[in-house]
Amino acid sequence: MNELLVGYDDFIRASHEAEVAGYLIQIAEDDVLSVDLFDVTRHEVVVARGSEAANPSWVRWAKSCSSPRFFTPVPTRLVLLPALPSPDLVDLLHELDVTIVWPSGPRMFTRSR
Repeated sequence: MNELLVGYDDFIRASHEAEVAGYLIQIAEDDVLSVDLFDVTRHEVVVARGSEAANPSWVRWAKSCSSPRFFTPVPTRLVLLPALPSPDLVDLLHELDVTIVWPSGPRMFTRSR
């Protein structure tokens, strides 16, 4: 998954000269929420997932829902997947106002919207 994040980081820096950051958000004394990647330029929180299968995505989805609430204004949410997921998962994530991003070639990525 780290390779996927690094690839997307490189892509957005090159494609729109993005300023990129990562964040650790202290929720409680013993609870820290990490943000995989934050595109400061587009104000987008990126959560990466190592599989495009629906079941493993739910934990990451919960994380992506939780982290944007700590930003003002609330950022756009993206889920970075290694491949385009099933149409059902695409529909569900779009209903939840989440954009999906996946590799579409060497050093290239496609957005679902």
